[in-house]
Amino acid sequence: MNSDTYVSRSPKRTKVSTPTDKGLQDNILLQPETTSESIEKQVNILLRTQQPISVEIQDDRPVSNSPETAEEGTSSEVQNTNQSNHVSSGPSNYLVTDTSWLNILAFSLKHNVTGALMEDMLKLLRLCCGDATSIPRSKYMLEKAFEAFVDKSEYHHYCGVCNSYIGLSVSNDSELKCQICSSTQTVRQSLELGQFFICMPLRDQLTVLLENEPITNICNDQSRGGITDVYDGKLYKYLKSCLFSSLLNSASGPYYASLNEVPPEERDKNVLLCALWFGSSKPLMTTFLKPFVEECKSLRQTGLQWQDPVDHSIKTVKVYALCAICDAVARPLLQNFKQFNGEYGCGHCLHPGVQVRKGKGTVRVYPCLKEMPDLRDHDTTVQIGEIAKNNENTILGIKGPSPIVDLPNFDLINGMVPDYMHCVLLGVCRQIASLWFDSKSYSKPWYIGLNTARVDGNLLAIKPPSSFSRIPRSIVERKFWKAHEWQNWILPNKYLCHWALLVEGVSILLGSDIGQEDIDHAHQALELYVKSVQSLYGEDQMTYNVHSILHLTKSVENLGPLWAQSAFMFESYNGYLLKQVKSSNAVPQQICKRVAWSRALPRIAKVCSSNDVSPEMKSFYTEMTSSKHHVRNYAKYDRVTALGVPKIRPVSENDVNALHAFLDLPGTSVGRYYKKIVVNGEVIHSQTYTKTKKRNNSVVILKDGSIFKVSYFLCVSDDEHHLYAIGKFGNCTVQKLVRGCTVKISLTFMRTVHFPTGFERAVDSNDIVRPCIYINCEQCGPVVCEQIRTYYCK
Repeated sequence: MNSDTYVSRSPKRTKVSTPTDKGLQDNILLQPETTSESIEKQVNILLRTQQPISVEIQDDRPVSNSPETAEEGTSSEVQNTNQSNHVSSGPSNYLVTDTSWLNILAFSLKHNVTGALMEDMLKLLRLCCGDATSIPRSKYMLEKAFEAFVDKSEYHHYCGVCNSYIGLSVSNDSELKCQICSSTQTVRQSLELGQFFICMPLRDQLTVLLENEPITNICNDQSRGGITDVYDGKLYKYLKSCLFSSLLNSASGPYYASLNEVPPEERDKNVLLCALWFGSSKPLMTTFLKPFVEECKSLRQTGLQWQDPVDHSIKTVKVYALCAICDAVARPLLQNFKQFNGEYGCGHCLHPGVQVRKGKGTVRVYPCLKEMPDLRDHDTTVQIGEIAKNNENTILGIKGPSPIVDLPNFDLINGMVPDYMHCVLLGVCRQIASLWFDSKSYSKPWYIGLNTARVDGNLLAIKPPSSFSRIPRSIVERKFWKAHEWQNWILPNKYLCHWALLVEGVSILLGSDIGQEDIDHAHQALELYVKSVQSLYGEDQMTYNVHSILHLTKSVENLGPLWAQSAFMFESYNGYLLKQVKSSNAVPQQICKRVAWSRALPRIAKVCSSNDVSPEMKSFYTEMTSSKHHVRNYAKYDRVTALGVPKIRPVSENDVNALHAFLDLPGTSVGRYYKKIVVNGEVIHSQTYTKTKKRNNSVVILKDGSIFKVSYFLCVSDDEHHLYAIGKFGNCTVQKLVRGCTVKISLTFMRTVHFPTGFERAVDSNDIVRPCIYINCEQCGPVVCEQIRTYYCK
């Protein structure tokens, strides 16, 4: 595009200079900056020149009044997926002169605005504003103006007869021929029959991500002692070079990737959509994953080149697929193994399993053996896969070569994790709870369904901190519980000692710094738990999920804490994708289009913003692109932010005494009293904060490990730079839930607590780490549970 290109649509023609600033800057509390420091590479591709330019948009849409063309993702979009849109110059044009267009786009993406609503909204804005140059005439023109920043999707076709992979689209009328069964059809016919799937190239998405997000520099960091993240695992360290690695999540619909080098708290916001399957049947994995495997091979051989947003240097790195996360149904499809209900159905060891009677039929279970079965390994699995293919026979549960066997440096055994979300929370937790409460277990010694009301009373009395995405629901509603809810609930006393083994072991493996002693401790607890299931509940309850618990500790050693290898963020992204569908027409196209626009938004902001952008425009863009709430009244105190309008009054004598360890205050000091603060990204409430009825953020853990209950927060006029928390320290002891239990493992994450009456104390609010879970249990008294930092597993 040259410097004399213009935007067409109006008789007027005005040139627009290329913006020179670094994007919209963020001055709003708790709303992170979403644009990067550099976009030179993309801008140069767009502009091809350093001179001021303008952009022309020719409204060449097909005229139609049907809902299909007014909505996103129409059939006509499918027909023209491989043709570039025409951008031409002419005498009739008009220009984008400010960030209005950008903010309209950001608004539509945040609120999932439909195509028809967008058209009507633009008409209304033009009527109200009366400014033809600042409001797009149509959604089509808005998207046309910025389409150069949007990554293109690829349409891959497969044979409708044998489901084999055919290839990429060339043109709508080109012929596609299957190399396996020799059947033929045109691209147009394949699109009409839905015999295709859409890929969003990983290379392009990684480039955008790396040039817009600061990446953790871990290549030369060898100072860690314990396991803190995926890059502390054996598989990551085995690669021994400066590289990037990704997690793969695969199922029968979409599959995703996540870059491990993105900071943990940002990973769930940067999930990469790799492909969407569009068909009436489940995909053949060799077909569906072929483009991904080929692209990973290319990223390994030629590497990925990108511009560092911090120092603007050009870097080249190699990218590997390190770990695949999926449920027990999708995992054997990736490995090409028998499923868990078949002989040798475990993908990690050679336990054959046995068939036992259950109800009116039989089930395959994995009882404890006298000797632990041998573990599988990658090299042997690859060899057996080739033998099984040649002999057309299944050997030790292996049907043939894996669809991802050609992924560079990927371990087919250790790289396939027993996902904690599916295995433990939605698997074992749900299974054991059903045994306890389902009426079909009425005659069993473990049945406690008659005490449901009592359990509900304790369960609903829990007021978790705000960081918990869900509050407790009745045990009667457990069939509707999400995985998060199986993380956070209390149990009745019966069989509690046994259940505590699972809770203790999994809690350790979810930690933020796991040492070898911790791993051994967790393995002891989980191994004892699995063995006891058989003796307590019967052999028919030794399910595949129960058996998989034995492989959790090895998975942590290889790939880091359980939260770093869980499916939580991918499952959450499934919900995000569903919200992008606004019409029953061309669903995959709608999803890919909206995802691509969301990815492109920060790059567009770089080019659209300028030095004279109004503060209101900047603020609005920040609100549209931030997931956090805007706060109008706040005050900064070192690393702590106080929220809301403070109450200003003389400091009481009790508060003067409480602050004596920090300050020698005169009796006439004036203080600002707050009810809510933010520290370490966590919201902390005082006991005087009464707006939240079902949550409690006032009991916190300090840096020295002590428990503190906050009454209020105070800043005094004699020390304007510090904010203090006034409250009481708790006297804690390690919780012993079941007296006389023979199990020697204690619940280190749970402590009884007593807050003595009397004078209150003051602590520096910077010493607060995070809120705890405070439970006022009838049987045990007040209990404090430390909140495990699991980042996106909330």
